[in-house]
Amino acid sequence: MLQDYECMTRPFNSYFISAEVGLYKCWENIEHENTVVEKLNNDESVKITNELIYTRYLRGADYIENQDCLNCFFFPICEGACPDKRLRNQFSDACFDLCIGCKDNIEEMLDNYYELKKRIIK
Repeated sequence: MLQDYECMTRPFNSYFISAEVGLYKCWENIEHENTVVEKLNNDESVKITNELIYTRYLRGADYIENQDCLNCFFFPICEGACPDKRLRNQFSDACFDLCIGCKDNIEEMLDNYYELKKRIIK
């Protein structure tokens, strides 16, 4: 299942670690050498290896900086979608839809939820 919501990508102290001790900001990037943001050295120190990608994940993926998100009825419920997809849209000519799936059919989803709850409560 694809993750379409905010995750641990943007916090400065959250990483995914590969077997080769590369540190990544997004689990979808593991094993793509060009997306390693830091490396663990033999002396257990950490060295930033890709400052551009590192700072993009910390700051550039922030949905709070996006006016469309700030004006959206669902803000902050959706949490701005996947930060990696947001960055790929900005810097890699990707075209991911970052809006939550229920945006266009919220009434139907709420009706279904209501009916489900009625059956469970009985």
